[in-house]
Amino acid sequence: MQHNQRQRYTVPTHLKTPDKVVLGLTARQLLILLIGACMSYNLWFQFAILGEKGPLGQALHLLLVGSPFIVALFVALLTVANRPLEIWIWIILRYWQQPRSASGAAFVESSPLGWDKPNYSTRED
Repeated sequence: MQHNQRQRYTVPTHLKTPDKVVLGLTARQLLILLIGACMSYNLWFQFAILGEKGPLGQALHLLLVGSPFIVALFVALLTVANRPLEIWIWIILRYWQQPRSASGAAFVESSPLGWDKPNYSTRED
């Protein structure tokens, strides 16, 4: 190698991998977990009265308080077919929103004079 030639390196620019922010979590995952933790924190105070009702109340309190964080944990970390879970939830909601059957009457354009209706009367001359 000569002194006037520089060594060339290939720098990848489009890796399609999200950057890790904290503890190996992406910014999206961290935000979803933060929202779940905030919801659980709010519910902790809302259902504090259940903690005073004995062991059954305490178990119900922990179940109600922990459920938003557990749901957020699944949404943040679970992927199906290399897609995040919230994309699949959105697809399912859009599917449920679609009508189940289509009638042909919705697609027929009618003329103002009624010419689109067939004439079944028979003329006898």
